[in-house]
Amino acid sequence: MAKSPLRWAGGKGKLLKDLTNYMPTTYNRYIENFAGGASFFFHLRPKNAILIDCNSDLINFYKVLKNNTQELIEALKQHVNDEAYYYTVRDQKGMDQYSDETDVDKAARFLFLNKTCFNGLFRVNSKGLFNVPFGFRNNPTINDTFLLEECAESLADTHIERAHFSKILDYVKKDDFVYSDPPYDILDGNSFTGYNKDDFNQKDQQLVKNLCDELNRRGVKWMLSNANTAFIQDLYKEYVINVIEVHRYINSDAAGRGKVEEVIITNYPIKKLTVDLFGGQ
Repeated sequence: MAKSPLRWAGGKGKLLKDLTNYMPTTYNRYIENFAGGASFFFHLRPKNAILIDCNSDLINFYKVLKNNTQELIEALKQHVNDEAYYYTVRDQKGMDQYSDETDVDKAARFLFLNKTCFNGLFRVNSKGLFNVPFGFRNNPTINDTFLLEECAESLADTHIERAHFSKILDYVKKDDFVYSDPPYDILDGNSFTGYNKDDFNQKDQQLVKNLCDELNRRGVKWMLSNANTAFIQDLYKEYVINVIEVHRYINSDAAGRGKVEEVIITNYPIKKLTVDLFGGQ
């Protein structure tokens, strides 16, 4: 088992036991189409997997981590957890506008900002510019050599691609397993969808559902996470919906944090494994 090298809004690091308990007992390839922090992928460490995401900086980071691990580790040595330095790096140019940088430099900058920004958010404004404030974290580990090398091993035979979430239709085969973790349906005014300049709305949620229907027709096993809202309950009413309780962390107001309900939806019957993350059952 490994953990994600990233802090990520909506990351599943705290839900690995739930996800493991609701996954199918057998499947062929593992595929994610909203990779994000990929906590579940790094936990499972599947062979010949596929990771897809529309975030170009994220995908560049994973490709560099996979193919240029030691160069990335070396490039990270220049970055320090300092507020003035953070804003210098963040505000020099837009995240996609460093034309003179190598992919390794871009990946190192991406990881530095991720580790030192507020709550591990990846948020951009209407111009597509990264605008998350400094996080004021005490001694964040910017360059965790052991973890980066471990994650690079997990990615060794993984196909990584920047693409729309529907791109998986070009790859899936019967009995593959797709885990989808899209931006959640809006639960309240504190929900976060700003992974890119175009917010993820209910029309997008419908497109995800259409994709799940197509996967179901092709004999692909799938599992999806989302907020427990009336809209999502109705949208997936013909599938297996399991409600779980989780803790909300992404809120600048501490009073707005606390336990909320999410759903884990599958197109196969659930036989809970009650898996111990350290090896037992």
